[in-house]
Amino acid sequence: QFTHFPSAEAFDAFVACLDAGDLLSSIRTKPKRVAAADGSGSGDESDESDGSSEPALLPTRRKLSPADAVFMVLMRLKTGLDLIDLHALFGVGYSTACSYFVMYVSFLREWLEVEFPPPTKAQILAAMPASFKAAFPDRNVQLIIDAHEQQCEEPSNLVCRRSVWSDYKHRTTNKFLGACTPAGACVFVSD
Repeated sequence: QFTHFPSAEAFDAFVACLDAGDLLSSIRTKPKRVAAADGSGSGDESDESDGSSEPALLPTRRKLSPADAVFMVLMRLKTGLDLIDLHALFGVGYSTACSYFVMYVSFLREWLEVEFPPPTKAQILAAMPASFKAAFPDRNVQLIIDAHEQQCEEPSNLVCRRSVWSDYKHRTTNKFLGACTPAGACVFVSD
């Protein structure tokens, strides 16, 4: 009920599909850097043999399993809960939950875009609801495009502030553009 999946088995099947070829396991968490006791980064902990002053990269232990991370992302997307509330439910710190959310939502976007490409014109017309056909009989509607502006904080950088200023809203806003098919499938969201 927290992820739009009808059952735990359906969610597990989705995660298994995502993890085909250990794809989920290959998502790397942010590596830890090990510095020397004197702060130079070239102490005994460093396993680099070239003598550089860069600290060594150590593999990090996962705080959440890939399935739990996907569950957290889907739960946040469905319920609208903030990570400040979710991080305690999953037993991780707030910054860790933020990192996991960014990594896994980016992964899901890339994976879903590859697995489910935008529909063709023929698919859009075949899936068009009868009520839409009746309302617009002489029109060949493929996409419904809309934009939205959401108020945001004023950046201190003047160039950034100028780029987010809205003459329409008379304040600083983030601009979003989206498109959906007549059947209601979202096929485009601006960056």
